[in-house]
Amino acid sequence: FKTEEDLEYAVNSFGLNRERSSIISYGIEQSTPPTRNELIIASSEIRNKHNISANEKILLFCGALNYKPNRIAAEIICNEINPLLQKEKFSYKIIICGGGLTTDDIATINPGSEIIFTGFVPSISLYYKGADVFLNPVNTGGGVKTKLIDALSYSLPAVSTKNGARGVI
Repeated sequence: FKTEEDLEYAVNSFGLNRERSSIISYGIEQSTPPTRNELIIASSEIRNKHNISANEKILLFCGALNYKPNRIAAEIICNEINPLLQKEKFSYKIIICGGGLTTDDIATINPGSEIIFTGFVPSISLYYKGADVFLNPVNTGGGVKTKLIDALSYSLPAVSTKNGARGVI
């Protein structure tokens, strides 16, 4: 199991033997945070690729969007967070990375001009390095949200719901 909470759930719900179960926490691939130069290069690459100006902040969310908790989080970003941010006096783009949505799905979510759906990206590390803030409005699903651990491992500031930070805080 990834967290004590997951182990407790399994013991109580399925009658697993606690003594025969283990917690193996989630690990990260890189051993050091990215350098300032790597962050600058990644930000520049993302800005060029998605036509984002230098004065716009890049807010990032990622996850397989055919997984219901991630899809709901993307909808929260589009329908709740983005309208709140539109009232503020700063320029931004929200990038949502992850496969699993059709063009019709995206139209249903009604993303608005500040939101960029990339679909699946071959290197999510580029986006973790190039973003200014990671958004994690995940409210459902169990276990530790590895996307938050990944974002933090890149020294990316993050804003999360309590559920989205489960296993991290």
